[in-house]
Parts: sequence; C-alpha cells; structure tokens
Amino acid sequence: METDSTALIVVGCVLLCLVGTVLLVILQVIGTGLEVIGGIFEFVFGLFGGGPLGPCGCIVGIGVLLLCAAGVYLVASVLATCGTPDAVNFCALFGR
Repeated sequence: METDSTALIVVGCVLLCLVGTVLLVILQVIGTGLEVIGGIFEFVFGLFGGGPLGPCGCIVGIGVLLLCAAGVYLVASVLATCGTPDAVNFCALFGR
C-alpha cells in the first residue's frame, strides 16, 4: 500500500466521522423541535377530546380566558375616560 492511499483513507475516515457527528446533532435538533410541536398538538387535542372529565377542564379554561378578556375590556373602558370630565380615580394610578 502506498503512503498516499493510506493518508487518503485516514482523511476519508475523519471526514466521515465529522459528517456523521454533524448529522447526529442536526437530527437531534430536528427531533427535539418535532417533539415540542407534537407536545403542543397533544395538549390541545387532549384538552378538547379527553375522557369523561376532560370537558370540565376545557370549560374551566375557557371560563378563565373569558374572565381575563372581560377584565381587560373593563380596564380599557375605564382608561378611555381618562382626560375627560367623566374621569375616575382609577386614572390617577396611571398618571393620566
């Protein structure tokens, strides 16, 4: 065997190991990303389609979201009166 072909084989093996390592890392990152997306889908579908007690949690979750939306609407409507003759003391909290 010649020295050139031995060096070529060694360089080829090193490149093969490097490419394999890079592919391994890339596949791990892709797998982790797909696992996160799958977990989100599992959560959403589990929320809407879970057994006999599943809808109870869904209804509570929707109720909490509606209460938050109502609170935001209430605060926004009160802050809209700031700077007008109808202003309330709540405006003083925000310096208006």
